[in-house]
Amino acid sequence: MMETTEYLKELSNALEKRRDWIEKTQLDKLKERIRAFYSAYNTFYLFLLKKGLIKEDPFKNEDGIQIGKIYIPKTSPFVEATKLQDISIRLADYDNQLKILADYYPLSINKLDFDQINLIMGLIKYIDWVSLTPDSDYPLTQAVAEIKNQVKLEVNSNLNAPLSLAKLTNFILGCLKVINDFNRERYKYEIRNAVFYNLPQDQAPSLIEVKKRFTAVLPTKPFYAELAEETINEDYSAEGPQLREKVLKSLAVAEEKPKTFVSNRTLLVDGVQIIGTISSLLIIIMEKFDYNRILLEDPEPNFWTQIKRFIDKIMSKPPEPAIYEVEYTIEENSTKSRGSPGVIQVKKEIVYEELRSDLEKRSQNLSSISFQGNALTKIEALPDDELLHFLERAIRGIISLYKILGAVDHYFKKSINDKYRDRIKGIKPELSAMKNAFIKANEKAADYTTLKEAEEVKKWLPRPQEEQELDPGVLI
Repeated sequence: MMETTEYLKELSNALEKRRDWIEKTQLDKLKERIRAFYSAYNTFYLFLLKKGLIKEDPFKNEDGIQIGKIYIPKTSPFVEATKLQDISIRLADYDNQLKILADYYPLSINKLDFDQINLIMGLIKYIDWVSLTPDSDYPLTQAVAEIKNQVKLEVNSNLNAPLSLAKLTNFILGCLKVINDFNRERYKYEIRNAVFYNLPQDQAPSLIEVKKRFTAVLPTKPFYAELAEETINEDYSAEGPQLREKVLKSLAVAEEKPKTFVSNRTLLVDGVQIIGTISSLLIIIMEKFDYNRILLEDPEPNFWTQIKRFIDKIMSKPPEPAIYEVEYTIEENSTKSRGSPGVIQVKKEIVYEELRSDLEKRSQNLSSISFQGNALTKIEALPDDELLHFLERAIRGIISLYKILGAVDHYFKKSINDKYRDRIKGIKPELSAMKNAFIKANEKAADYTTLKEAEEVKKWLPRPQEEQELDPGVLI
């Protein structure tokens, strides 16, 4: 056996740097892509519902979503007699699970162990978006491909979502693999510390012996024979030095190259796409607000009221206008207002039907810039100054909407009878996600402006040869 003390120090340092790199650079990207994945799927799912290509699951919102817990929906073949119903139920269940993963699941380096990574991978690959074909070996993938092919691609931009889902699938799986590879080396490090430290150094232990010692020292941890064998080979075999060197190289964190001014424009495009991800949040908010509106008007509807609502829905009869008086704060240019400088309290009457219509339009517009669709292509073609103006205007619009939605949410909570308050569906998670989105988008715009200004200043700086010709007294 090779001397392990020095290698353990190098391995420990490499693992620590790798963990830090993953937490700082990979987890946020993973979270963003998973949210984008859910947004794309939810857009596609709602489109299929609207077109009548699948049926609405009446129990979708009554499944008792457990925050922080996910599972993979059914994968068994369909029974032909109930195929459409079963497809609809599975797609609804999949929407629920992706929502939990995107909005509530704790994505941390400690939470993402082998089992959890396999679970998330299975959920992302539940439908094979990369090979979405009718001849797929997976029943639901085959069914979704057949449904999608019923509508021509150019009919609706929402059908671009599967293309985005395919790209996001590759990114998410790649990111999870990075974390999984880190977990493998961390697990092997634990084997060395728990088992190898007191074993004879002149003879390789058997797998049975390693397992016996491991389970005795770490009884709550699962034993993975494959990783134990790798550890034995790295520490005892003739190829050990090369294998160890390979491990250290795999954990090494490359130094980031300084960003060049050429990529400045991508900051603006990234900011626009971040704003676009708010589309799925608005869809969720609309669903909750619709529920709250009905609950506020009649928390205990009788049989005839329910029949009337059902008939109105069939006849597409619009509900009676609902007007809510809400309050929220806005900033003003002058500081002559009472209270905090530059901030005033605003009272406004909100016509719910108008707000609902506005949210639907905004959601559709934002969805078209979330992914590689025609709208995003047109935006990317704008000159830099127009693109910056577009992003800043979009951010201001979202901030204004954020305040109004928060005020309406507060209105529902304060206006409902205390008896029914626990039935109100709050939008705190969606508001938090909206805030994170416009803050990140604003940071992209600010970074672009800073780099652009630095670039302009650089143009006016004297060149090295010009500096030599200047009189030193001029510089003082």
